[in-house]
Amino acid sequence: MSKMNKAYLINPHDAEVVGVKIPQDDYVKIQELIGCRCFSVGGYLDNGDVIYIDDEGLFSATHFFRIKDINGGMPLAGKGIVIGTGKDGASASAKTSKNELLEMVRWVYAMDKHGEVLFDVKASAKGQAAETEVVVL
Repeated sequence: MSKMNKAYLINPHDAEVVGVKIPQDDYVKIQELIGCRCFSVGGYLDNGDVIYIDDEGLFSATHFFRIKDINGGMPLAGKGIVIGTGKDGASASAKTSKNELLEMVRWVYAMDKHGEVLFDVKASAKGQAAETEVVVL
């Protein structure tokens, strides 16, 4: 039986972060969870955890999220997966806790025509919009 790794699904459609288990190096499971044909790295957290996103998300996404210092703070399209990385690039359990991730994730609700965020909301420990903050450009 394959090793199971702890990961998190960031779901801007439902404004929630959910713990998931992903079999070792199972890219098909990541595709299923994100709901995509192909995925790519959206960025890396300071502890080495990786964020996978839909590689074609900008073509069809209607929901976005962002994490400070990831992708220059620009929104990431659609759902994302946070999972750890091990030796030689193999997948591993995420080092980030759910509470840490909830403090980082912001649900994006308004952008200008250049993709700049006009309004976003911080995720709470319950996965719901908790703190409203207008972003001044």
